[in-house]
Amino acid sequence: MRLPPHVSAWTVSALLGLLLWLPGTLLAEPVRVQVVEPFLELHTGPGRGYPVFHVLESGDKALILMRRTEWFKVRGESGVEGWVDRAQMERTLTDAGVSMGFGQVLLEDYLARRFEIAFVAGLFDKEASVGLRAGYRLGEYLTAEAGITHVPGTFSSSTVFNLNLVSNPFPDWRISPTFTIGAGYFDNVPQPTLVAGEEFSGNSALAGIGLRSFLSRHFVARVDWRRHVVLAGDESNREYDEFSAGFGFFF
Repeated sequence: MRLPPHVSAWTVSALLGLLLWLPGTLLAEPVRVQVVEPFLELHTGPGRGYPVFHVLESGDKALILMRRTEWFKVRGESGVEGWVDRAQMERTLTDAGVSMGFGQVLLEDYLARRFEIAFVAGLFDKEASVGLRAGYRLGEYLTAEAGITHVPGTFSSSTVFNLNLVSNPFPDWRISPTFTIGAGYFDNVPQPTLVAGEEFSGNSALAGIGLRSFLSRHFVARVDWRRHVVLAGDESNREYDEFSAGFGFFF
């Protein structure tokens, strides 16, 4: 069974909006850095194909205005603006005189935000699935998450609702592992064309592991494996594996 047209259209519109916003991410607050190398090359655009038109010298200060993939737009003290690649930016210093690498910039911005919305897609019991997850960060290492997964299968359509706790014990890693436990509700409806199709629903529990990787100050890529255990109507346990990947937007 396919997703209802209004749900499908809403999901596609949201994803397109995120993709359009992703290429250039404005910083919530500009970050000030100081040049410590002999010079910092400013390009006319975010790419090596754009020429160098200006140079900031050692001791000069600059504001980081926005980021696009591996490039940062900066403004010098004289007001000139240009693009600097990530490798050069990681060799600058903050106002406190310490080096703040690319990963640390993303981590600090992530920890300053508490909400995350993620769109995922993958396989649920070898059937294609799509999902939406919303998280609230309770602390540096723990997030409360609510999620819904829809499986428009060949012989039946399933919907899974979950409330989870997600642990991220190493948030300062560029690619960090996560561990998830949760409980929820599983609903399975056979296709109308099946004469002897089985309809069942029941409470469920899950456990899983995953990986997170920061892409920008607002976006994170995520992959997950989760094992669902469902207590069906006949009091028997049914187990399903879910593999998913997607992108999260945190704010």
